[in-house]
Amino acid sequence: MYIPKGAIITYNTWRYPDVSRFIPERFIDVNGALTDDDPAQCVFGLGRRQSTGDASTWFAIVAMLATLDTSPAKDDQGKVISFTPTFIAGVVRYLKLTRVILSSRH
Repeated sequence: MYIPKGAIITYNTWRYPDVSRFIPERFIDVNGALTDDDPAQCVFGLGRRQSTGDASTWFAIVAMLATLDTSPAKDDQGKVISFTPTFIAGVVRYLKLTRVILSSRH
């Protein structure tokens, strides 16, 4: 295959119908098993140019979960602030910034 100089290669996001909607069942086959089409792969790249960010992010999250306790944020009166997850749509869907309390495990 010949790729001309200056060409831009991108992920084929339009292969999924209604790509901007959160439809996780599109990655489950008729038997209830996960398909080979792993959407998480496109986040850190594909093939030889894949980023090490996947492993680095996993390590950072595991280290935080092992050493920190999380609890809901509280207002000035000490009452728990209610939380409703809100997601930002895009090529990668992510959670809108949320306040939490992180405290060191002893």
